[in-house]
Amino acid sequence: MSCLFRNGITIVILSFSAFSFMSFSDTTASIKGIVFDAKAIPSESATVQVLDKRTGVKKTFQTNSYGIFLATGLAVGGPYEVSVTGQNTITIKSLDLGETTNVVFRADSQIEVNEVIVTAEAGDNT
Repeated sequence: MSCLFRNGITIVILSFSAFSFMSFSDTTASIKGIVFDAKAIPSESATVQVLDKRTGVKKTFQTNSYGIFLATGLAVGGPYEVSVTGQNTITIKSLDLGETTNVVFRADSQIEVNEVIVTAEAGDNT
């Protein structure tokens, strides 16, 4: 057998092995989200916690300058609780293999009212 033929077979075998490993190596899921403050501005450096309710494992992530976070390496299944400091908690029933679940956090906004005008008409109460 020539050296070139043997090296070619080795390369083909290694290529198939790498392809098989890559296609079956993703055994996790992820959650991607965006966090807004009360003024609907993306929250930079917000702390996001992801809790696997089955195991009690909690992972912490930070949002980037656009208010976006990506929680990776999460076990498939659920439920998960995703929370942002000072905001509500979102419950995700289940995460699917290799999939990314998207969430949006909006701070509870409080409307500031400077003036209230009430208008009424006198009616016939007979």
